[in-house]
Amino acid sequence: MMNKKDVDNKSIRARFENYPKIVKEIINSSDNLEFSILNVLHLLSKENPDEVYRACKIFLNALGDYYIVNSGHLGLCDMWLKDTAFPGDIIIYSVPSRLKTNDLIQYLAVNLENNRTIIVHARIISLLENNLVKVKDIFTQEEKIIPQLHIIGKVVKIIPFGSNEWNELYPRIGYESNDIHIRQVIDAYIGSISDPKNKYYSKMSKEEKERLLDELNLRKAHFT
Repeated sequence: MMNKKDVDNKSIRARFENYPKIVKEIINSSDNLEFSILNVLHLLSKENPDEVYRACKIFLNALGDYYIVNSGHLGLCDMWLKDTAFPGDIIIYSVPSRLKTNDLIQYLAVNLENNRTIIVHARIISLLENNLVKVKDIFTQEEKIIPQLHIIGKVVKIIPFGSNEWNELYPRIGYESNDIHIRQVIDAYIGSISDPKNKYYSKMSKEEKERLLDELNLRKAHFT
């Protein structure tokens, strides 16, 4: 006759044996694994939101490259956000609560060309019913309706490159690879802006191109 400890251990093993089956079902449910995981977490969070939140924090912390705090997160901008930010700026995000019109947010989207999940910055145009939000992409100016669930941060402050506050914070961010990454991003932007075949940048005025190139070259010198 099995004692209570043996019964409990058998029950735990049985539950763990179900996880590989669940993983296979998630992988097979969609071509986009990121959104499959996101949808599963969304369903779990309806009844156990705190557990899902803590699990995500533990997972990200375990990777070593991320740390998600309760009040938001700090990011090193690695893109050009028209009229908003440049590569190398520091952006401070809060959790996406108390959203309102004109808030600048970041959200998860799918790149249809390679079916990969990407992070997009956009302005909120309006808050709709059923937890939907209408937004305008900062870069493309395209308007979309997205689930509020896909919003992962709200911009509360942008610290410009080279400012006193930037010089104080940047060394504390750590990860020397940041320098290499930002330099590569800047090089890619300079190449795209200078390429006459690039449809987006070819539409820009000469003066706007020159201002953008001057700013990027100024920053490139720092990260080289």
